[in-house]
Amino acid sequence: DLQQLFDSVEDFILIFDLDGKILKANPYVRQKLGYPDEELLSMSATDIHSDEYRDETIRIVREIRSGMRNDIPYPLRTKAGNLISVDTHVTLGKWGDKDVLIGISRDITERKRTEDALKTSEARFRRIFEDVSIGMVTSDQNFNFIRCNTAFCRFIGYSEKELQKLTFADITHPDHLERDRSAIESLVRQEIKIYRTEKKYITKDGRVIWGSLIASVLYGSNGEFIHLIAMVEDINDRKNAEQEILMWKHHYEVVAMTSGQAVYDYELESGSIHWGGKTLQVLGYTEDQIGHIDKWEALIHPDDRKKTIEELNKACLCGDSFDTTYRFLHKDGRYLHMHDKGVVICDPDGKPTTKVGMMQDITSLVLAEKELIEKEERYRKLFELSPSGIILEDTKGNILDANSAYCRSTGYLKEELIGKNVKLLIPDSPKRERNIKKDISVILSGRIHEHEVL
Repeated sequence: DLQQLFDSVEDFILIFDLDGKILKANPYVRQKLGYPDEELLSMSATDIHSDEYRDETIRIVREIRSGMRNDIPYPLRTKAGNLISVDTHVTLGKWGDKDVLIGISRDITERKRTEDALKTSEARFRRIFEDVSIGMVTSDQNFNFIRCNTAFCRFIGYSEKELQKLTFADITHPDHLERDRSAIESLVRQEIKIYRTEKKYITKDGRVIWGSLIASVLYGSNGEFIHLIAMVEDINDRKNAEQEILMWKHHYEVVAMTSGQAVYDYELESGSIHWGGKTLQVLGYTEDQIGHIDKWEALIHPDDRKKTIEELNKACLCGDSFDTTYRFLHKDGRYLHMHDKGVVICDPDGKPTTKVGMMQDITSLVLAEKELIEKEERYRKLFELSPSGIILEDTKGNILDANSAYCRSTGYLKEELIGKNVKLLIPDSPKRERNIKKDISVILSGRIHEHEVL
């Protein structure tokens, strides 16, 4: 059994003598590293690691042999010279009558790739946060400042430490306080996705200045609240503001990638659509292939196209939100059921300029609902057309439904039965109540039960 486990486990298992020479390897080692048996048995621990780690590997083997450690923190090297990231644990043991080192390594290539991607994403966000020339802040649900970048501190006149003792309310002009508070609370409750406004701030030296605020909430993968994130820029420099908003959108795109949805930014005047998130995975198209409103409209199912375009145009004219479903042609030729939800953003004059939204594939949900309806319809027909009398009752014996055959056999109308207790149909006797409870218990146990009715 141990030999079978040794041969079948999908981890690298290597047996070394105390000098690090390979005595035995499981099939997974040969398969993944590409060395034949005879070559493996002529190699040592240093040979299956990169040359740059040779001296370190020799030292580590000595330390493992003396009980000072139990790991080798280096990737394995294949016969072709490629490196495989592994998590290696080595223990002293016996192989037959020999004292040996038993090494078990697990391939962590995917985990390391994920960790590296996460570190890169975090580093990118930290750099954007610190280096961006517009103000960026994060806060908790009570609007207490957590982090504030240099640009925001310069904008408002407080240091980061001073701001960490304040809230948004302390630096907001009274004219905007209630509106801001209401909007941020809506963000936290996920009633809105983004809050944009132009508002007055009060600086440390008492001056009133105007800034353009964009606020959103960052949630974790399980939907838990992480923090509020806000961007504030001096609206006197519109040109600079537009460039910095693009930088913020880049960060938002990184966050949106975790949503699993196709994210878009539709410019109403030009008709251009900028895509992000999981667009390629969800829809199968690159941004160039569906980068204009005309291309997007052409891919909507013909039966849904007119209604969907009318709803979109109505939302754009009114500067309203947009929430609809329609079928959309995937690149592979399938029509997917999509849930498209977004909001139309207006400029300071109230003119709609941009629609920002997300498209979610709900095909599996729609098909499941359709299948459920069909099953319920088949059951209903079987129930009604059955020549045998059938009733449905709850665990207390109250009648929920009865088919036509049952009504004919008892002489009751369905309306007379529904809502009544089953004891109506059982001959009266001193033991009737007890028998009914016993009958229900038998039925709930999964057994078939028969009884007489009036």
